[in-house]
Order: sequence, then C-alpha cells, then structure tokens
Amino acid sequence: MRRCLRGDRDAFAELVRRYTGLVFSVAVGCGLRPEDAEDATQDAFILAFRRLTNLREPDSFRPWLCRIAVRQAHDARAKRLREVPTDVSPLLADATEPRPGYLLFEREEDCRQIVGDALDRLPEALRLPFVMHEIGGATPVEVAEALSITRNAVDRRLNRAREHVREYLRRCGLEADALDILRSHSIALATGGELLSRVMEGLRGVTPEGAERGRTWGPGQVATSVLGIAAIVGSLAGMAGVTPTPWGALKAEASMAAVAARKGGMAVTIAPGPRPKVRLLMRPGEELDGWQAAEPGRNPSLPAAAGRERAGASPVAVTANPYGIFKLFTPTYGEVTLSLRARADAAPFTAIVGLVLDGGNGQSLVWKDEANIWRCQDYGDGRPLEINVAPVRGEWRDLIIVYRTWSASHDVYFDGARAAAAASLGPAAVGRAVTGIYVSAGRGATGSPFYFSDMRVSARDSNALRAARPGRQLAPAKPPPLDRMGLQGGVLAGQALDPANPTVHVSPAARVAGWVDVRVENRHKSTGGFYVIETPTWGDHSTSFRHVDVETPPGESRHVVSIDREAPDQAGVYHIVLAGAAETSPEFVASGTNWPHERPVWDNVTDIAGWSATEIDAAIATGTVIAPWVHTEGNVARSEAGAVAVRVVVGN
Repeated sequence: MRRCLRGDRDAFAELVRRYTGLVFSVAVGCGLRPEDAEDATQDAFILAFRRLTNLREPDSFRPWLCRIAVRQAHDARAKRLREVPTDVSPLLADATEPRPGYLLFEREEDCRQIVGDALDRLPEALRLPFVMHEIGGATPVEVAEALSITRNAVDRRLNRAREHVREYLRRCGLEADALDILRSHSIALATGGELLSRVMEGLRGVTPEGAERGRTWGPGQVATSVLGIAAIVGSLAGMAGVTPTPWGALKAEASMAAVAARKGGMAVTIAPGPRPKVRLLMRPGEELDGWQAAEPGRNPSLPAAAGRERAGASPVAVTANPYGIFKLFTPTYGEVTLSLRARADAAPFTAIVGLVLDGGNGQSLVWKDEANIWRCQDYGDGRPLEINVAPVRGEWRDLIIVYRTWSASHDVYFDGARAAAAASLGPAAVGRAVTGIYVSAGRGATGSPFYFSDMRVSARDSNALRAARPGRQLAPAKPPPLDRMGLQGGVLAGQALDPANPTVHVSPAARVAGWVDVRVENRHKSTGGFYVIETPTWGDHSTSFRHVDVETPPGESRHVVSIDREAPDQAGVYHIVLAGAAETSPEFVASGTNWPHERPVWDNVTDIAGWSATEIDAAIATGTVIAPWVHTEGNVARSEAGAVAVRVVVGN
C-alpha cells in the first residue's frame, strides 16, 4: 500500500495477486453465484484502489478490503434479486429431502450437489466465516480480523455452521464428521486466472483519490502487471487458472475443474487430483488421553480432570508436572497449528506450551515466566531472543500457535490478536518433523497447576503453502553467552591484588581479610535465581562456604565483596574461590548440584572447594569454568559457572 501511494504501479498488482482468492471467497460466502462473485471481486478492487488514501493504517489493508468486498457482494446480490428472471422454475422448485444412503456420495455430481445444498442452506452470518475458514483456509483469527468481529463470535458461528452442515449430511446418510468430508473430498472454491486479468484491466486509467497526478494505470503498465501475475500463476505446479493465496494455498495443489453454476446457487468442486495433506492430530475432548511423563522417575503425574469451563465445553485438564508431559503422534511436516484455552495463575512458577520435535525433547514455544509474562523465543543475530507477548491475567486465554517445520518459525495469537509473527527457533530446528505436544508447569522440582481445554492440533502441507509463507534467512548459530565473573582488583592480607595474577602470601594460620572487586555476568533469564558463593579450598566443604548476599540480575553487575578467613596451618598453595551459577539455593552452587535433586551432594568431584588445578586456572584466566556438576539420576556432567579465584600461598 505504501508503495502504491508512492506511485509504484506494480505494488497493487501484488496486492491483487495476493488477495483475489480471498475477495472471491468472501463474495461467494455472501451467497453470490460464481459469475456474480467475479464481478463483485473486480468492483471491490477498483473501489479499494480508488480509496487507498482513505486507509490510515496500511497494516489493516486486508480487513478493510474484506469490508469493501462484503458491501460490493451485498449490492450485487440486491441487484440480482431485483431482476426479473426469465426462468422461474428453479425459484419455484420444491426443496426435497436428499436421498439417504452412502452410495449417493460415490458419484461426483451427487456429492457436489449435496455439499452445495448444505452450504446454500446456511444463513450468511454462518456461511461467510464457514466458507472462509473451512474451504478458503483462513484461521479463526484471520476471519475475525477480516470481518471485524471478535474471535469468540467467529468460534460460535463456526460451531453453529458445522452443526448445520453435519446434520444435513447425516440426514443424507453420511455418518462421518462433516469436516472430514469437506477435507477428504478437497472441496474448494475455485476461480480462474483470467479473473486476475479482468481485475487488472478494470484498473486501467484509475487513480487513487488524492494521489499525485500522472500516476495512473496506463495500458502498458496494466499489460506488464497482468503478464507478471500470469507468470506467477502459471508457475504453480502447471495449474493454469488457479489463484494461489495465503488463505487458500491448499487448494492450489489439487487439479481443480472449473466451477459451474448449480441452479443459481453456490457451486463447489470435487478435486479429482491429488488430495492436499490435511490431518487432524488431536481434537477437543482428548485433553486427558495419551499423555506420558517426560521424567517418570522424578514425577510420573499426568493431567487430571478439573471439570468443565462451561456447559457443553470439552473437559478441563490440569497438570502440575514441573518436568513436563508430552503426547506423541506420527511425525508430521508442514504447518502445524496448536490451539487451546489456557489458564495460569499469577504466581511465581513457569508454565510451558510447546511441541516435540523429531530427535529431541519438548521445545518451548510459549511460556509463562515467574514474573507473570507470557513469552516466546525468536532467533535473531545468531542466537535466541525472548519476546514478551502477553501479560498473565489469571484468567482463561485463547492461545494459538501456528508452527512451520520447513522454516522452524511460528506465529502466536492471544485472544485473537497476533502477539508474535514468524518467530524462529533457529537453524537447528529447521526441517525437523513435529512428533508431539509438550506442556509443563512448576518451578524447580515443585509443580504448580496449569489448566487447559479445547486443545486441537491440525497439520497441513503443500508447495503453495510454503511459497506463500517462506522462512527468512537465518544467521549461523553463535555460541551461547556464558556466565562469567571478572576480578577487577582488591586488597587481601594487606596486599593489593593483580587481576591477571591474584596472589597473596601469608603465614600459617594468619588472617586473610580484605575485599575484592568483582564483575558478574549473569546470562540467564530474569526468572531464575543466580547465587554467588565464596569458599576456601581448605576446611569442610559443606560448612566453610558462605553466600555472598548481592543482587545479580540478568546482565552485568559490579560488587565489592568482603572476605575474612583464617589461613591453613600447613604450608602450601590454596585458593579462595568466588563462583556464581543459576540454581535454587547457594548450597546447590557450592556443592555443584543441579536443582532437581532434593538436597546438595557433597564431598565428591563436583564441590567447588574441590575443583582441580585446571578448573582454578580457568577461573583466573577466563572467568568461566566448565565444571563437573551432579545432574540427573546422580550422573556427573559438565556445566558452566562464572568464577574468580585468589591464590593463597602459605609459607613458614
């Protein structure tokens, strides 16, 4: 739009290419016959182009265009109703009940007629969002945005429309779910590529109101734009005459026949070619089924029933497993949509909603942190970044995550509003299949309740869909920043410290007192505790350390730490170590024990007071130690810790 107003003639051609299918589906959803819908589509684009300067927010172009399309469709329908028909037999024909029996669906013509009848019988308030969503491919959020109604209103209308269609098809003898029928038969609204040319031709000589003079659509520019659009359309799998749009991308994969008017009503096409890959992986009502504990040895609990949010709604499930639960399904590629209603209390615990990727554990896509903010991750500048997406209100929220496996990117919607667009998990996740759902709630080893209901997971895949929503180029992954500490200076035992070689010489059992100036770089999230301890390498490990009571927020902070120790009574080289790490208490840092354990594990190779000479040298030289740490099931693995050390040389 901005380019259009600057006089770029090709810019509006791109808008026409992108939204012709959308406008056409709106017109048909308003009850127009295909030929009338084409006229209304052309008129809507011409009117929109003339009034471009009236739209103050360019990002609102799509809903604004849809409102124009609805008005044009209503005007066209009113005009058609005022016309005197030359053949009144279709209007006077009795509406007979369809014949029962599944054999009726084995003939394409009968199937087309029955599904068309089912759509024709819907009132416009139900048919328009239903056609846009179930056939055109728009998400409920996109329908709400386009029609300027709330997400809840869209959900209600879609549910009512589904019930009407389901009941009608059931009376025809079909027992399967109505949505499965629609998808399995690849029913789609189709419009020929010539409609694009008609729209562009209609813009010949038209100028936006208030635009600079001389920027009209001349014959040459129209021809150039039409040829460009034709090339785009013709390149999509050789399907001449099919208009690809972001909302209707799936239908571009099928070999669609021309739409024929059926007794003046709505026409549909049963695609005889390849079926789009659309699958429903989980539906509402299955919230309590099929879950597994991520770490059953620590917490085997699974979701429990918590009643229903409202009458007729699916069951509410509650989980309080801090290690997570997951539900697996067949590895799936394409665009995977996870929608649910969720409620998390405003309390100091985390709640995670995400997916399981092939070859890995649960991947957090959206999480509530201990500061009561919903966040998601985006990959930028070679490393993951956090995005604040919504506040935690302690009430039910509608959450939708649309994840694309080919780009490892996802959109996040809260209560119908898009909170994040094309947020990426990074290059390591690109191309990996989705194999399940992941949920966790709690802090440390303590669980806290997280409620969810109306959970649905669906997937779709097509070349046209990927072309409509490509992934962005990702920078190579950078090494994650490490926790780090740095010795800036200080005085111990009356001796000034050299940051490059911090050493003091004392007599046996002498007092080692003074202060050190340290810089702490905490690279963890704001929700986690980061504790700094000071410990000598002599004495009992579990009693000689002390907690350095300083604030260490994420990022860099500077502190002056007092030290008062008594040197060993035996000659030798000892150390005083200051170390910081993200754990649940100072004892876990001092003992080198990961927080899931109930208590610190002492007197092993992981105690900071027992670090080797190599680890002490790393603390002095770099400020970061990749140290041994007690992890799951008592296994010892390496973890990072920020640390500095001062050599204490005890001599006679």
